[in-house]
Amino acid sequence: MSLSPTYKSLSALSPIYLKDSNNKIEYISNDNFTQQGLHLLTYNVNKSANDSFIKNYTSNNIVKDKKSDQIFNLKKTISVQDLNTRLNFKSTQPLLSSSFFLQVLTSSKELESVIAFNIDITDLNGSNFLVDFVNDDFLTVSLIDGKLPKFLYDSGQEALRFKFLDSENLSLTSNYYFNYFYDRENKKLRLYKDDKIVTTTTTTLTTEIQQISGIASTGEQVFVTQVLSSTINTAGLLDPTPERIANGTIGVDNEIVLLKTDNIDQFIYYDYLNNNQLSNDTLSGINYDLLTYYTYSDIISGDKNFANFNCFNLKNHISNDNIAYSGDNLEENRDENLLYIGRKYQNFTNQKSKEKDYDNITLNYTFFDSEFKIGSKELTNFTMPNNLFPFEKININDTGLADNGSFASTNPYFSDKIFKLTDTNKNNLQNTFINDEEFLVNENDVSLFVLQSGGLLGFESLNDVQNNDIFGDYLCTWLKGDGVNRGVWFDRYYIPKDTSYTVAFTGVYNEYPSTSQAAEYFNANETNLVYYDVKSNLTFEPNASYVYQRINDKQINNYIDSQKDKLIRDTYTIQTSSVQLQEVDEVNLNSVKGFDKIDIKNIPNRDFNLGFELELDALSSLDSYQLFGNLYEDGFSIKNNFYFTPFIIIPEGNKLYIYDNNFKLLRTNIYESTNNIIDVLYVEQNNNIVLVCDNKLIKTNYFGEILNELTPNDNYVNNLLLLEIIKSYKSKTFHGYNNVFFITHKYNTDQNIINLDLNNLVLTEENSLNLQFEGLSSNFESIIPTVSSYRFLVGNTPAKLNEEVACSLQVVDRFISKQLIPGEAFLNTSLSAELSSGIIQGQSFDESYYSIVQAATGEGTFNQSFSSFFNFIQDGRARVVFDNLGLGNREDPILDSIESTIYDINSVGERLFIQYVNTPIQKGFVQEFTSERFKLSSFELSKPINEGYKIDFVKENNELKLLSFAKDLSGHIFIDKFNADSGQLENTFSLDISGVNTDIQTYYAANEEIPVTSFGTNPLTAIYPTGLYKYRRLNKNEYDTIIGEGIAGIGTSKFDILSANKFHLNPINFYALDQKYRKHENKLVFKFNLNAFLNTFVLTEKWDKAGPPLSANGHASFLWTNPPAELSGWAGTQKVNNAEPESNVEIIFEVPNITIKNYFNIDFNLNGGEIKLYNNGLYFGSINFNPNLVPIEKIIYPELFINTQNIRNIPIDNIVKDINYNSKGGVIKNFKIHNTSFDSSLVNYLELQTKSIDPLYFRVPCGTRNSTEEIDTLFTYNIPGNISNNIKVNIKDVNIDNSFKQQLIEYLEKSVEIVTPSQQTLTYNID
Repeated sequence: MSLSPTYKSLSALSPIYLKDSNNKIEYISNDNFTQQGLHLLTYNVNKSANDSFIKNYTSNNIVKDKKSDQIFNLKKTISVQDLNTRLNFKSTQPLLSSSFFLQVLTSSKELESVIAFNIDITDLNGSNFLVDFVNDDFLTVSLIDGKLPKFLYDSGQEALRFKFLDSENLSLTSNYYFNYFYDRENKKLRLYKDDKIVTTTTTTLTTEIQQISGIASTGEQVFVTQVLSSTINTAGLLDPTPERIANGTIGVDNEIVLLKTDNIDQFIYYDYLNNNQLSNDTLSGINYDLLTYYTYSDIISGDKNFANFNCFNLKNHISNDNIAYSGDNLEENRDENLLYIGRKYQNFTNQKSKEKDYDNITLNYTFFDSEFKIGSKELTNFTMPNNLFPFEKININDTGLADNGSFASTNPYFSDKIFKLTDTNKNNLQNTFINDEEFLVNENDVSLFVLQSGGLLGFESLNDVQNNDIFGDYLCTWLKGDGVNRGVWFDRYYIPKDTSYTVAFTGVYNEYPSTSQAAEYFNANETNLVYYDVKSNLTFEPNASYVYQRINDKQINNYIDSQKDKLIRDTYTIQTSSVQLQEVDEVNLNSVKGFDKIDIKNIPNRDFNLGFELELDALSSLDSYQLFGNLYEDGFSIKNNFYFTPFIIIPEGNKLYIYDNNFKLLRTNIYESTNNIIDVLYVEQNNNIVLVCDNKLIKTNYFGEILNELTPNDNYVNNLLLLEIIKSYKSKTFHGYNNVFFITHKYNTDQNIINLDLNNLVLTEENSLNLQFEGLSSNFESIIPTVSSYRFLVGNTPAKLNEEVACSLQVVDRFISKQLIPGEAFLNTSLSAELSSGIIQGQSFDESYYSIVQAATGEGTFNQSFSSFFNFIQDGRARVVFDNLGLGNREDPILDSIESTIYDINSVGERLFIQYVNTPIQKGFVQEFTSERFKLSSFELSKPINEGYKIDFVKENNELKLLSFAKDLSGHIFIDKFNADSGQLENTFSLDISGVNTDIQTYYAANEEIPVTSFGTNPLTAIYPTGLYKYRRLNKNEYDTIIGEGIAGIGTSKFDILSANKFHLNPINFYALDQKYRKHENKLVFKFNLNAFLNTFVLTEKWDKAGPPLSANGHASFLWTNPPAELSGWAGTQKVNNAEPESNVEIIFEVPNITIKNYFNIDFNLNGGEIKLYNNGLYFGSINFNPNLVPIEKIIYPELFINTQNIRNIPIDNIVKDINYNSKGGVIKNFKIHNTSFDSSLVNYLELQTKSIDPLYFRVPCGTRNSTEEIDTLFTYNIPGNISNNIKVNIKDVNIDNSFKQQLIEYLEKSVEIVTPSQQTLTYNID
């Protein structure tokens, strides 16, 4: 019987389609068909296959030199980046947009959620949305309500809602999908559906409440159901009109920056010093050799045949000895990313393909380098290979030694060194060394080093004289570096003299281009130098032998031990509230709450070196007001928390009340020489303060000591400026190190702006700013710094939110719209373009613009049907005025009130806080807004309020606390402390003082002294027992009382009128701190302050003249050599040169290269005028000064404090007992302070003593060689891949009973299963 053949066409042959079993990637292929119908499917991954091998029914291939995007594509590509954003409707209408941020009434239930805009409801917390661009046509909008997402949903009604998905598989025509237009550049979005646009509309909310009602006939009380309704703004789908399109133009936030997804071959680096942004060092698109495989016995048959195909990259960028090298100067073996190539895979070395085989897969690869490991012992011998192809020899500076870990220094004593073995004729290479690894230190603190002598290595004593030049002039090759730039190898040459070799080792190098030029210089100048350096000519040659001398622990410890006679302290003596810990080697900042201090002013020569190790719990764990330092006005500090606010300072009359953060009264300072403290000036509380009194300026401190005074005096050159300040001012702005600008009333001068140096009580005119001010048309009342200059604001309480937005509190008569005036009302009028969006309810205008609006209603083209909309009220209370700093002097007044009075504004970061009082009901509030005027939250004050007062802030345990100061019905101050993030009211404090009156009103200042005798027997002598000193200020009631008495000689002429005047209050001055240090927040810095106050000049013109002309005093101009009899050539007065860079110095260095383990060193060479800063052995900054002009005592006093901030020479721990200001977040150890200055080399040794000396690896080319690699296990090529599928969730600081822990775990499991892949296992630990 014969079988008949079956014939089929070539089209019956089906190719095998390669499939990713995880369905995440698609392999790139090309389809080709022959004329006979044969389907040829070619995959890119197979085009570069270099070798194939079958094992255990699996086809394996080696693919050469490919990027991932050349062989497969990721299935999900993002054409438009999804957004996590707020949704700001009416975004093209600045006057309206701040009231139209989309919000959702969340419920954590399956009920539909209502959409609203900026209404004040406690549960209205849904304001951040995920905009998911499904494809180029559709998107969804969702938010998390409780533990599940709700989606924007079209129910067929006009108003939209947010709703849970009711189906897992939805078509793109679902009511959850919307069409869109997205302008990425301008961050604008519009949503459409069925030819309608998502825009603003209104909806009516109804709710039922039950209340008790009485039945009149029976007197019986019953529950009655009442239906309440309210109309609110919402979002809906409407037919498009120009107005609706404008209202539906949605502003969105910036896109989230993600990694590129066009390939996955990336070495990712994150810049943790720049908010963990993607670093520029990241490499993308790296070539690899790949091992690919699929099991052909598991091919899936059907209409198409599929094989699960896998691949993974091989170790191309690892050396033959499994070392990853950094880049070096050798150009061979590097790819287009300049990434090192250590291996190139060629083929499988298994004997033959077998369907069943138990042998491991082995791969043959070529490599190109001979590698050397230099350990931490003193001497390491190594010999070059016999071939350095493609080089004949390699200069040492072309190797990777300097990059891969060789230690550099400023002289060879502290650096790594290399010696090349030659014979006594210096030409024939030797093969062996005689090693002597004993390391010696002599009494002069200089270690002995290896020398070469006729092919042998030996040691030369420091003081032995080398009389005959056995070796010649070459000493060694050493790595010179300063810790900043890449090290360079130099050859040190020794000029034979009656001196020691070791002297040549320890000298700082003298660099010459070549030995001949050095010799020529020496001969010409008859120099006595015994050494010099030339950029190294040392070469690595085939078969040559070398010795590498690496610095090591023994060398480091021996040398540091030799400095013990200079050691002042190497342990901590921590003082706590209960015990003093003696000689502690390390301090755990989390558990030890105490401080140490060292008297550095008594160091004999005033030079010292401070070093310590800081081991952090995490990169962001440190919280320190002062880790080490003595900063109080002058001095230095290492810190990362600038918000040191232990005191609340409130003036009243001539008293200063100082409280802690819980309003425990710490001190009451009384200043007898004044009756009125108008303002208290300071930027930081670890500093002195300046009191602006009505008769003088007083520089004082926490202890009430008077350090300096500035009193009006006709002979004082800046007396008019002083008088202007003590009569009060419109506003103030702190700037620079410790300076303040005042915007004046111009009572006594024509200066709009005056500067006060708080350190020195020096007043100066600000001519450039005054010219700028005078060139403006509006009347401005405050000033803020901008990126490049200053900006004037119309209000008197400035608050800068960011570099784009500032605001101020303006008190001016204006007209406020009581209702919305639509834009249609202005059609065909002169304001049709300017007010096309209309006027919103509450928008206010000054009198001039109000008259323009009213004039429009009288135009013949005005539609009189809109007349009833023009209903304004006149008001003179404060309003908040926003200023766009990117535009020229443009204000946008949008926060106003009709029934409420705004008392104060303040800001932290980009958060604006406004304190106001609803006058009819005597309720006070603080509302929080973003810089975009989006209301975040509202805080209600705790008790009935007479008037608002002030807002300020403190930070406690890194939590921001809002302090609202107000006055109760008795006129006394009470303070509500809120958690500014959660809104929780934490405490309320009541004080028995009233403070100063900060209302703007008229005051009266005595223009001459009125002695008490002028009052005669009038009862007012009891109120003014010493009379009225000159410039004493009185409020209107006090003034009217005195004038009303009709006392002879005390009339209105005795007083100057100070209109629109006020007292000022800054209890904590947190705003000034935040403005100054926001950019440094949570960054570890070295801060240095110094008030030199030595730059003076004589007011006379020059040496040969005395002046300025004294004719006003009865003297004509005169020469130095012939002054009038009653004068001397020395009679010129002194004037301080107040240029801040010269007299006041503040320098802040952000510490770079912060790691978990850090070693800091600060070298104080005060006699030489230099302070150098190091972290982890790297120099990162210095401070230089002239020691003859700088008062060094200000740098070394107060004492050096450890783990606390000092107030003068007293730790804050001894002043404030109830609140802790010690550091936390790590451990400090290995502390050493020496009474001398160290150079960078010894600083490196101190740093290396805290670490282990790692081995050094370096390589040289050796031609092409072969090796094999064996694979015993294959893992799936996961993208992106997880290290582990087990996740452990630690929940700390939760104070709940055990019975509730399991309930919490069950809730979390339900919550996270939505966003966590199902194959992952979660374990919870609740502490």
